[in-house]
Amino acid sequence: MHELRSFRSRDYLEMGDRVLRLYAEAWPELPRRVLAALESRMQMWISSGQARAPREFGRRVVDFLDQQRHARQDFG
Repeated sequence: MHELRSFRSRDYLEMGDRVLRLYAEAWPELPRRVLAALESRMQMWISSGQARAPREFGRRVVDFLDQQRHARQDFG
């Protein structure tokens, strides 16, 4: 069994980067501006204390990417 220690800022950023790489493999058409926006958003979550747990942070990253991807689709 592995015990998860407290994450530091760099751990959250590494986790976000890993999720982003996997997401970009699945959705290669994701614009570069979204990637840059995510970097900024991750820094904001960390500095404001919104990144309280790895699971919550990972969910925020995926939710942000999903919102950006779906906002670009034409549903009409």
